Amino acid sequence: MISVLGLDVLYLVVAIVVFVILLNIEYIDGAEANKCFAILVFATILWATEAIPLFVTSMFIPFLLVVLRVIRDEDGNALPPPTATKYGLSSVSCGRCWCPRRHVFSVMFSPTIMLLIGGFTIASALSKTAIDRVLVTRVLSLAGERPSTVLLAFMGVACFASMWISNVAAPTLCFTLIQPILRTLPPKSKFAPCLIIGIALAANIGGQSSPISSPQNLIAIGFMEPQLDWGSWFAVSLPVSAISIVLIWLLLLVSYRPARSPTGDSDIEIKPVRAPREKFTAKQWWVTFVCLVTIALWCVAHSIQDYIGDMGVIAIIPVVLLFSSGVLKKDDFDQFLWTVVFIAMGGITLGNGVTNSGLLEVLGDGIRELISDMELYPVVLLLSVIVLVISTFISHAIASVLLVPIAKEVGKNMPGGDYSNLLIFITGLICSTGMVISMKLEDEMGRLYLSNVDFLKNGVPASIIAAIMSLEAYEWPVVFS
Repeated sequence: MISVLGLDVLYLVVAIVVFVILLNIEYIDGAEANKCFAILVFATILWATEAIPLFVTSMFIPFLLVVLRVIRDEDGNALPPPTATKYGLSSVSCGRCWCPRRHVFSVMFSPTIMLLIGGFTIASALSKTAIDRVLVTRVLSLAGERPSTVLLAFMGVACFASMWISNVAAPTLCFTLIQPILRTLPPKSKFAPCLIIGIALAANIGGQSSPISSPQNLIAIGFMEPQLDWGSWFAVSLPVSAISIVLIWLLLLVSYRPARSPTGDSDIEIKPVRAPREKFTAKQWWVTFVCLVTIALWCVAHSIQDYIGDMGVIAIIPVVLLFSSGVLKKDDFDQFLWTVVFIAMGGITLGNGVTNSGLLEVLGDGIRELISDMELYPVVLLLSVIVLVISTFISHAIASVLLVPIAKEVGKNMPGGDYSNLLIFITGLICSTGMVISMKLEDEMGRLYLSNVDFLKNGVPASIIAAIMSLEAYEWPVVFS
């Protein structure tokens, strides 16, 4: 049997061999575009197989783009490494104005990355001051004792929490809170697996609900021209997420029938969650104030862009206020998900390389031929299926890195107008619906609450439901025009 280490080495060797072959065979017109295609395939294989850590692959991308001379100037000539690593002297249109051409290292730390760090700061402050736990328990205390109501309440809380902390931390918080409930349930109760998978699926839905809830949303915003403000994002994402939660809740009720006891002769009793009696401290009120002000500014970012420039600048506010006031310390900063930051950096850099090398132009010609006779909705449907399949089998963030630039090019080539922002938005939403979930919770006897059958029977239909609801963004072209 091949060991895990042996598989990693095998995947790495395959990636290198494919990379070398693509570099030496001209599949794409244009030397720079051909080399960028080789880098794109190489990175995709490494990301999909995780032969090396994901953030290492991301950090390797600017090295390859510079050393292989993939970046070009406005005349189409390959730039030497010293010039490719910093701002050039030429100008290009960014969609709103004429600005310096951005090259490899100048795009790695972009406003999008600062927005991601601002989101981590808010999440860390909410967790450290226990505001997330206080809010969650107070809401759950109103759920009562009916299994169906308790299930819906936990799903709603998991979705809302994952909008602000993360869709990894949110279910972890909820799983801590359901332990007392699980311990009071009779053996082999169907409510236990129903509740656990409901929380996991709802946390995934929460990953599409706010711009900072997941890296794929920030990557999508970074590719939009002009960038979508929070108010416009919420106008579509919140109704989509709410309806998805309700439909998945109904699916779980039909699938598990959780209200009945294992013997079927009575209804189970749910131990209610008790709300904390402690009042908010001054520190908690301060964190709440900073978070609300920051979110409000993000929602109206377009209206005040003449004063603040970009949403990434607003993201500096919570960093300065929460760290300078002592709410967060250096250790909290060290514990940010920096691997996610570097994955996003590598994705943005790769997207810039695909555009600058001319590869996107070549792909655009093929895309233009493919969709030349297609209306908007068939294009949206086709793209959605591709995004859902890819995001289910690899990381959501990596799926967005690969597919958002393609969605942008498809939207630009649509007959009748530029639908790039609409397709980018839908791609970002559906990347969150791929149900890559793994929960190893055990009962007191050491038995897993969930099996692979549970994931297949409920996760796949839930993914399809969430993806279909995400297509509702198609009905909002005015927001993305």
